[in-house]
Amino acid sequence: MRPFTAIQFLFFLSSTQAFSSTGRVFVSTPVSTLQKKHVADCMSAPTVILHPDQSLDDAMSLLLRNGISGAPVLDDDGKVVGMVTAMDFLQKEALEGSLLPMGGSREQVQTYVETARKICAQRVNDVMSPLVVSVSPKHTMQQASLLMTEHQFTRVPVLDEHENLVGILSASDVMQDLLHLVKNLPPARELAA
Repeated sequence: MRPFTAIQFLFFLSSTQAFSSTGRVFVSTPVSTLQKKHVADCMSAPTVILHPDQSLDDAMSLLLRNGISGAPVLDDDGKVVGMVTAMDFLQKEALEGSLLPMGGSREQVQTYVETARKICAQRVNDVMSPLVVSVSPKHTMQQASLLMTEHQFTRVPVLDEHENLVGILSASDVMQDLLHLVKNLPPARELAA
């Protein structure tokens, strides 16, 4: 069994009741009056949308100007085809001029090819991560955060039933929801009663 991530643990705590008696902590399943929020309640409207053929300079300028570190990439039909994050630009900058070994397993060679592609990138299409995970507005925040932690994403596109982009769910949105849950837990003395 894998250990809890910090976000999973906070969701666990926010969905449980705990009390202490004689130095011991007892945790139980909730009899909670708090409504579980859905992604639609917490997501943000995308402030920047990128195109695969857009230049990297233009994409970086848009992200910086809007104070965000990533954005969805939509094709000519308006479908999400990938995400670009600050990490994609960091990889390009950090590895530029590097010599990459080309031996090893098939997976290692694939990683080297992907890295080389990002080093030589001129367009968004060259650095973007292909869409691997998205969430629905109907997902609970707990479901969405579990998906984000499993895939180690700090933001995911929110797609409707027709695969159209309707929002972005970021780690900040998840943290705001967690803060709301924690602030609305009943006081510890009420839990012990």
